[in-house]
Amino acid sequence: WDFADGAWLHAPSGLIREDNSVKPSYLELKRVTKDLATRQAEANVLNYEEQLRIQREEGQYAQHMATKQTSQALVFQVTGFTSLVNIYQTHYAINLQNELKLVAHVANDSSFTDVEKATFILMASSHQDCMNYPNRKNGRNQAISALAQSKLWTKSFPTFEDLYDQVCQTLTDPATGKLIFGIGSLALYDVAKRIGASLAQPVYPSAYVYLNAGAMKGAKNLFPQQKLSDRTSTALFQPYFPSLSSLEIEDLLCITKGMISNGNVVTQSCAAPKPWVPTDFYHRSMRDFLTLRSRIDTIAKQILP
Repeated sequence: WDFADGAWLHAPSGLIREDNSVKPSYLELKRVTKDLATRQAEANVLNYEEQLRIQREEGQYAQHMATKQTSQALVFQVTGFTSLVNIYQTHYAINLQNELKLVAHVANDSSFTDVEKATFILMASSHQDCMNYPNRKNGRNQAISALAQSKLWTKSFPTFEDLYDQVCQTLTDPATGKLIFGIGSLALYDVAKRIGASLAQPVYPSAYVYLNAGAMKGAKNLFPQQKLSDRTSTALFQPYFPSLSSLEIEDLLCITKGMISNGNVVTQSCAAPKPWVPTDFYHRSMRDFLTLRSRIDTIAKQILP
């Protein structure tokens, strides 16, 4: 064959006719080369733009963290458990309160779908960003689907322990009998406390302090000789934090773990946290859900201080 007909024994073996008019074979070859190449180029451009967006967000986050670590003035002294509690209540407790307030609002807002509610309940904290890693996205999506189908925020539970056990059951993979890949004890607790705050009759931890990750480290620093479980009696902590709830004790232990050592508070000067920004606590973890994140941003700026 040749480009034009007639090149060999006047046979019609070309892509165009002898009068230079195009044949169907020409049009088909154009479709699978030029048109596909154009679509691939467009896809490459979109992919490149998305990569730039992610790099920009990550760069902004890194700059924010660097600024936070280097530019804050030392404004208070930690001298004992009383001052530790005062610092927590003054500077940090608002973050937990606003997280639960915003999640509860979304969970009870009929303009959000069950999948959107489940997404925010699971992902509404910066440390949940690990579930956006490529090897964990399948587990993340499976967990969101399971939560959406369960609609636990529409039900009632007599105690937080009952709710927590139901969350464990919901986020267990029926095929393996184990927790969905990427879900750990911290995610279970976070989901349970957010759903607990969203119920018509809210339930919160009372009998136990749930120790996971940072909170467990703080508890071990407080009780270095004691064997602790992920559900530890609140009574153990009450002599040190008599004015705090179980929910607040867990939060304090996680935040101030570095200020406690060998059962005592380490006397030190500490930097005040940066001013509260309503969208900070979930922005990074929700980076795969930009449309939903934008809607929640609008609500956060309306209802949070």
